[in-house]
Amino acid sequence: MFKKIDHIGLIVKDADETAKLFSEVFGFAVVDKPPYEDPQAGFKSIFLTLGEIKIELIKPTVSNNALAQFLDKRGEGVHHVSLEVENIDQELDSLKAKMCVL
Repeated sequence: MFKKIDHIGLIVKDADETAKLFSEVFGFAVVDKPPYEDPQAGFKSIFLTLGEIKIELIKPTVSNNALAQFLDKRGEGVHHVSLEVENIDQELDSLKAKMCVL
């Protein structure tokens, strides 16, 4: 069973500038200090919160990965919506069963 939206992931060109904008304009607080960076996967991410709202800002740090291609093709914007569930295995089985029906 889906419980809630955990966070919304936005792909951006500059995570630091976007975090600053969201903080100054909308009042979001930066959670990650310093930001999370994964050199192997080629991205940097910053989580922001405002009340129960969580946003993840994702900036590709290399030009040849799927995140960079996503940004080049679609521009900045929503990359993913992360859902919290009771039981991930049960939800995956349920979704797989539903996909066979479609």
